[in-house]
Amino acid sequence: MEKELIARLSTVRGDFRQGETIKGWADFCRKFSAENFLLSTLRISCSTGTYIRGLVDEIGKQNGVNAVVFSLTRTKIGDK
Repeated sequence: MEKELIARLSTVRGDFRQGETIKGWADFCRKFSAENFLLSTLRISCSTGTYIRGLVDEIGKQNGVNAVVFSLTRTKIGDK
C-alpha cells in the first residue's frame, strides 16, 4: 500500500506540500497494517463547491470510523 500511495502522490503537480504529505502517508503505512482497512469506491454527482474530502470524513464519522480519500478523479465540471 505504501508504494502505491507514494507513486500516486509523486504524480501530482502543484504546490500542495507534496513532501510533507508523502512523509505523513509513509509514516502512517508503516504504523498500520493494510489488512486493517476497508477500501470503498464512491461515484458522487455533486454541485460546484462540494468538498469531497469533507464529505468522506463525515461519512466516516457517521459510521464510527476514520475515513480518508485515497484517490479523487473529477470526471465532469458544470454542464459540460
